[in-house]
Amino acid sequence: MREILPEFLRLLAQNLPAPLYLVGGMVRNFLAGLPTKTDLDVAAALPVEEIVSATTRLGGKVHAVYPKTGTVQLSFDGGEIEYTRFRTERYPKGGVHTPCEVLPTQSIEEDAKRRDFTINAIYYDIAGDRFCDPLGGMEDIKTKSLRAYDGKKVFESDGLRLMRLARFAAQLNFSVHPDTLSAAREYKTNLRDIAGERLNSELSLLLLSDTAYPVSGKDAPLRGLKVLRETGVLFELFPALKNADGMPQRKDYHDHDVLTHSLRAVFYAPPILEVRLAALLHDIGKPTAFYKSGKPTSETPAAFAGHERYGEPLVLDCLKRIKASNHLTHEVSALCRQHGYVAHENTRQVKLRRFLSENAWLIPNLFYLMQADHSAQKGEETPSACLSRLMAEYARMCEENVPFSIKDLAVSGNDLTALGLKGKEIGEMLNAFLQHCMMHPQDNQKNLLISRAKRIYKRKQKQKEEV
Repeated sequence: MREILPEFLRLLAQNLPAPLYLVGGMVRNFLAGLPTKTDLDVAAALPVEEIVSATTRLGGKVHAVYPKTGTVQLSFDGGEIEYTRFRTERYPKGGVHTPCEVLPTQSIEEDAKRRDFTINAIYYDIAGDRFCDPLGGMEDIKTKSLRAYDGKKVFESDGLRLMRLARFAAQLNFSVHPDTLSAAREYKTNLRDIAGERLNSELSLLLLSDTAYPVSGKDAPLRGLKVLRETGVLFELFPALKNADGMPQRKDYHDHDVLTHSLRAVFYAPPILEVRLAALLHDIGKPTAFYKSGKPTSETPAAFAGHERYGEPLVLDCLKRIKASNHLTHEVSALCRQHGYVAHENTRQVKLRRFLSENAWLIPNLFYLMQADHSAQKGEETPSACLSRLMAEYARMCEENVPFSIKDLAVSGNDLTALGLKGKEIGEMLNAFLQHCMMHPQDNQKNLLISRAKRIYKRKQKQKEEV
């Protein structure tokens, strides 16, 4: 393993009075045969002053020193290293993620016990070129088992590890040890103490986990979501999904309950965060729609009419919980709101075009979500008749150069101002042109639209004079 390490790190290890160990993701990935382009995290039983002094002598740079946690941020020729002194930690009650007490230790075993999972607690002695495995993580890598040395301590002290458990299971294609799964279930409420931004980051990595490593597999996000569901962490993250768990759907349309269908929709969605998050949340309004129908005991539920409308505030609440960005919130909520549009065989072209024009900014993600929703019903991966109509009409609109927004029109607000139009008259005229050109794209020419604007303006002026 020494050969893949930067020269500066090897030199630093040789100039310290105690062994310097590489630990964490790079060691885990090396032993698992995975790409090793991860963070360089090192540890030793040395005070930060020793590391700072040696780094400076060797020409490296020290960017930040945190004496309380025994952590130092270093760099060398553009590469970055984080050093952490061997330590034990004590956390306040709950899962706040930040220790209230940090004590240095000389014991590598004690340092290993504070880490999340055994596979991340394998140490590589850089100068000695040997592995140190205090908790049996190397065997767990061989058996592809995700295990916490002490599940109670791991999840009781840091609620974010509940999300990391599912994310690692997804990315690494590892199974979760039964004791670890049980401990996660016991401490699932500690997720409530974690900041939304951290939850957002972990959930995003999980939803895109099939892109992490070649071994992750296409079903990686589904695998991770199943761990969240089995531990109950999913319902701490998004409480409204609990009502969808086990809720039956019409057998002629669906093979699965509402929540299972939603998880499968994530599986069928392409690796685009907006689409996969929308796939997870798109049917969150179905339980509300079902009970609003007045048939809560029906064995064959109705088609959950209006579930998109009922789901919108629930989707927004979910996105607020994870502190989603404005962009993510805007697009995911819109995708969920529009995913159920049905283009019947006899739907008029003008209605199809109006829908596509108003939602052009969501395409192709809207089509991806509609297809994932359809495929998750019965495993059918070919487009539905509804989606086929929408896609065909959208293709025709593009071929005909239909303007999808006001900025695509051949005239601008300045052109209309020059004709004498003012204020809201300009907006109304541009919107009228957009609607006209939606069906008659050949008229999107400046001279034609200007002539049309003159006629309309002249007619309105005459009507005002008559009044």
